[in-house]
Amino acid sequence: MKNENMIYKLLCNVAFAYVGYSVYKYVDKKMKNEEDDVEGFTQLEPFVLKRDAGCYDDFYAGVFDEIHNSAKFASWELTQVLKMTLPDINHQIC
Repeated sequence: MKNENMIYKLLCNVAFAYVGYSVYKYVDKKMKNEEDDVEGFTQLEPFVLKRDAGCYDDFYAGVFDEIHNSAKFASWELTQVLKMTLPDINHQIC
């Protein structure tokens, strides 16, 4: 009886280890598949490196002006900071 109980425990431990290993391999495989889907791009023409004054084409100039419109963004950011912090006369830095 004691010998049969020992064999039963051994088989249960082996089965449990096998199930755990199988789950690990399944999850590991799923995680690797997600990492393999790396974003990228393709293009038809070869890459062109532009330097000095030649790097400012019409597209770049329009995007640059929109991104770096500091007067517009500074005013908006100041308004957001004031709304979020709600400074008053007792809680301000002078």
